[in-house]
Amino acid sequence: MANNKEYLERFYNDLRSQRFDMIIMEKQNVNYQGREVAFGEENDAWVSRVSEPLLCSYSPGNEFPELNLVVYVPGGDEQFCQK
Repeated sequence: MANNKEYLERFYNDLRSQRFDMIIMEKQNVNYQGREVAFGEENDAWVSRVSEPLLCSYSPGNEFPELNLVVYVPGGDEQFCQK
């Protein structure tokens, strides 16, 4: 999370335009931890810069818990869209 604004904006534009038919990755949890937890700030950066934008435009489809993978498909949840 190098705060590369150009890269992140391209990523956000791809998500908003639902450029991808599906995204396969680990299950995304929106759980802020704060600096009191080891690596909490890194977690919080991921949640705010990756998980929430992803979940704004994509929803979990098929889940493969034994692999800790989820197939995300277009159609997000407004609650994760930054105001």
